[in-house]
Amino acid sequence: MKKFWLILILFIFSFNCLACPLVNEAMIHLEKRYVFGATGPKTFDCLGFVLYCVKEVYDIDLPRNAQEQGYNEEYLKIEEIEELKIGDLVYFNTIRSDKDLSDHTGIYIGENQFIHASSGQRKVVISDLSEGYYKERFSWGRRIVEEGYNESHQTTDQRK
Repeated sequence: MKKFWLILILFIFSFNCLACPLVNEAMIHLEKRYVFGATGPKTFDCLGFVLYCVKEVYDIDLPRNAQEQGYNEEYLKIEEIEELKIGDLVYFNTIRSDKDLSDHTGIYIGENQFIHASSGQRKVVISDLSEGYYKERFSWGRRIVEEGYNESHQTTDQRK
């Protein structure tokens, strides 16, 4: 029941939010099955989920590699969880044995929550950033949408 109220509150709040079409798109896919390498719309892996939602909403083609996406300097880097805004992409160091700090990704939905395709839970879920596993492994966020965003702000590569 708690998850239902969280989703309802976030949905209502989203009407006043520039990046919320991305969150709304992501929420449509809540509970869909995780499949490694899948890019939607019926199944996803973490990267495929983010790529699909961003492409559907903003028509932006992000790299199909979590490392390339996370280290992409084209978008503003957000160092602290407290600085994240709704719609920011979040990146995590989930494979501690490698030097790459961008192994997993999701979409920040506000209130220290993010939505992502979880290999552990085998579906698209909402997880908490304020404590535990994801707080410890948070690397940074990337802001792909700024105030006043519109298609004219996209680079030539990002347009259809």
